[in-house]
Amino acid sequence: MDRRCADLESSLKQLGKAELKEFKVKLNKYKPQGGFQPVLWSELESADALDIVRVLRGHFLEPYALQVAANIMALINKKELESTLWQAHGKTGRGLVQGQQRGSDPPPGQLAGRPGNMGVLGRGADGPEQGQGKGLRG
Repeated sequence: MDRRCADLESSLKQLGKAELKEFKVKLNKYKPQGGFQPVLWSELESADALDIVRVLRGHFLEPYALQVAANIMALINKKELESTLWQAHGKTGRGLVQGQQRGSDPPPGQLAGRPGNMGVLGRGADGPEQGQGKGLRG
């Protein structure tokens, strides 16, 4: 596990039980941009911190997974953990781009990752081409 994933897992482990549930609820309701598919509740219901890291990496490319997690930390008012994730992402402050509000995705075309996480579940040659605009479940 690389440092960014370790930072993500560590941030999630700092959440209390109720906060982790709130994070999962917000993640389930989160509407990602760029062709990525939303995360299903069935993937989150019994998930612990490490499971959530795996789910985020399975749905989104790693840089975008960190953005999503940081945005959700903002939504649940965990500003210190949000800042930690933006720093892990390599951004300073809240990592916002022009025209972006706290707790939201950057404008289209400014995503850190591209849709279509190839190779996570063995998709690739027989799955959609990378960058086609379809997420893992597309």
